[in-house]
Amino acid sequence: MNIDDGKSDANTSGGKPRILIADDVPALRKLLRRMIQADGRFEVAGEAEDGEQAVQLATELQPDLVILDLMMPGKSGIEALHEIRDSSPSSKVLIFSGLSPDHVSGAVEADGFLEKGSNRDQIMAEIERLLGQR
Repeated sequence: MNIDDGKSDANTSGGKPRILIADDVPALRKLLRRMIQADGRFEVAGEAEDGEQAVQLATELQPDLVILDLMMPGKSGIEALHEIRDSSPSSKVLIFSGLSPDHVSGAVEADGFLEKGSNRDQIMAEIERLLGQR
């Protein structure tokens, strides 16, 4: 679990939109973090390595967006999605999965869906769409 200390109230103080990254693959979390930070318009508020941590951090941080993998150890992304909807209702949820949306029941409850093969431009365009940034 990784939280950027001192920034948990940025979304209520007019700061940059805050994003929580939840994926069990450290290299992918690092890649997404670098991509988001390089853009400069968004802040990575934290990272979770499983569904349980995703729910915990979403509850604590109330991010503007949660990027959520579906296939994680312990609590699945779909289970986490339902709990995040309850504990952080203003957070948008972007499913980022190796599975296609046609094969995932429950993913329709997310605000967006990208396959892990998506390129940087596709990922940033979806983040922009969900957070109202252009």
